[in-house]
Amino acid sequence: MSNIFRQLGDGGKIFKNEGAFAPEYIPEDIVKRESEIKELAFALRPISENRRPQSIVIYGAPGTGKTCTVKHVLGQLTEYTSRCFSVYLNCWNYPSRFSILSRLAEEVGIFIPRRGVAVDEVRAELVGALKHAKKVPVVVLDEADVVADEEQEIFYDLLRMKENDGIDVGVIAITNRGDVLSQLDDRVRSSLLQSFMEFKRYSPAELKEIVRERARIGLFPGAYTEEVVGMCSGFGAKNGGDARVALNLLWLAGRSAEKDARDEITVDDVEAVKGSVLGSLKKEKIESLDGLDKQIVEIIRGAGEDGIKSGEIYSKVERNERTVRMRLGKLESMGLVEAVFLGGGGGRTRVFKIRK
Repeated sequence: MSNIFRQLGDGGKIFKNEGAFAPEYIPEDIVKRESEIKELAFALRPISENRRPQSIVIYGAPGTGKTCTVKHVLGQLTEYTSRCFSVYLNCWNYPSRFSILSRLAEEVGIFIPRRGVAVDEVRAELVGALKHAKKVPVVVLDEADVVADEEQEIFYDLLRMKENDGIDVGVIAITNRGDVLSQLDDRVRSSLLQSFMEFKRYSPAELKEIVRERARIGLFPGAYTEEVVGMCSGFGAKNGGDARVALNLLWLAGRSAEKDARDEITVDDVEAVKGSVLGSLKKEKIESLDGLDKQIVEIIRGAGEDGIKSGEIYSKVERNERTVRMRLGKLESMGLVEAVFLGGGGGRTRVFKIRK
């Protein structure tokens, strides 16, 4: 039997740089986020002048370039000055005060055992190491709403480190939800309100420019048409102005053409993979949920087409109402559930359903 890889052949000449379509790819130039880049850089510039940076909350819908922009600016900041280092933490992977402080300690060369160490001990070790390092850490807490309720003490640890320990720390909290600050204690909220940036959804024209630029970077000339670019950007615009959706669609369409050993992506390729894009994004979102989120989703799913009132969800989940309300808001912002209002005036009740 002949080798299957020889049978497949070389495929079509589609991708010049396929890595340009990877989620972690950071372009040299961020398209259509020029003003946000300048505002973020202005907030962090004091580091290079031996002054304290502003803390920042960045919010906006998924796929609006929040994380990409932050990583881009931090890359340029660490290139510009040696006075700082940056640590990016996705709070889905680091969902507690202990895990975040431990990861920061590891960044400055301190190994923290997973068990047998109190969180205040970890903090003390971190403070000592930061004083010795004499560099300003810029800590990025992505998906910050994960720790905005029961683990919000981490914000106080970082934001008050200057006041309590004489250490400058920059904090950037990234979230999909603009109401995340309402969940925070007053002492934390006042510190985080130094800079509040909204990343608005991309317009269809902006998405088209983003897709066109990424195609230029990642695809061979002649491997795509303006019609293909328009279809991908239009699909992203219809799905919340999400650049990830548009770019993932173009990448999968390219793979489809490559599979058939063709040198050009067609509109049929784009049409054929639309379902895969939405399915993979929804699967990715569901897999990122923790146990409590999944429990709430299953309760709503079990209610069927009629949905379930918010009060009934509170009674079924063994957590305080504030926590469950916050989780419902997060699930809604992720596009996994939707809420409709019943009644009028001050007595309106929310009914939750699984979003199709």
